[in-house]
Amino acid sequence: MGGDEARLFSMLHADAAVLHFTGIGRRFQTELLDMVGLDSMTRQMLMFPDLGSSVAGRPGAA
Repeated sequence: MGGDEARLFSMLHADAAVLHFTGIGRRFQTELLDMVGLDSMTRQMLMFPDLGSSVAGRPGAA
């Protein structure tokens, strides 16, 4: 299972279409959260992961 998960994460973080649509989702989510005005901790917990620039959560990331 671990090898399959690592391969999936690698594919997600490298696929241009996935990165494009998650970027759109994050921008939409940011606008909604700006309208609601949540505190920063709650806002951070609700944010969709940034697959394009973050290595957090990737298997093998230091």
